Amino acid sequence: MSQLNLKFRHLPALGRKDFIVSSSNYEAISWFDKWPSWTKNGLSFYGETGSGKTHLVHCWKLMTNGLIIDSEYLDNFSIKNIYKNPHVAIDNASKVPEEILFHIINICNEEKGTIFLLDRKAPSKWCIELKDLRSRLRSMTIIELKKPDDKLIELLFIKLFSDRQIIVSNDVIKYLLTRVERNFKDVQILVEEIDTQSIANKKEITIPFVSSILKNINI
Repeated sequence: MSQLNLKFRHLPALGRKDFIVSSSNYEAISWFDKWPSWTKNGLSFYGETGSGKTHLVHCWKLMTNGLIIDSEYLDNFSIKNIYKNPHVAIDNASKVPEEILFHIINICNEEKGTIFLLDRKAPSKWCIELKDLRSRLRSMTIIELKKPDDKLIELLFIKLFSDRQIIVSNDVIKYLLTRVERNFKDVQILVEEIDTQSIANKKEITIPFVSSILKNINI
């Protein structure tokens, strides 16, 4: 009888203690950890895909028990909910219609809540026509989740493998560090591919094995 290779969806560790801190994101996390003593105008983080924004939204949810709004699912969200819970995080905030975003920020301020905006671009780069909204955004504490340094990439490799319950030698990690771009998304894609191919081919994760994957992966 042939044996099936079953690929189970891994669940990443998304608690605050699991968030990796290095010099490249220290300023942002220092502000994040000040909650609920944020400035009254709110906090806005921006950074490239995979920079930790989604992880921080989950951390924020655990910390505040607040509301998470994703611009892609805005049609399913009722503004009335904010009056019951005025602590709001918005992912992909630049895609929220201006009038709605302005209204949400005002309610959070009026109800003495907190507003946490996340996006790939800084608010100054958003195409905002509403003057009052531009003013609100300028008054927020705005911090970049910067491109990762070497230490952060190394720790990210270790964390992502650990999330998948995979133990990888330091030699393999060091090898990968010298052959991958300092890009969060590329590291995530590479770890997923290594895990997938290791299971499919029943291979240990060694330097020759990851070398063969690097030759065939488009990152």
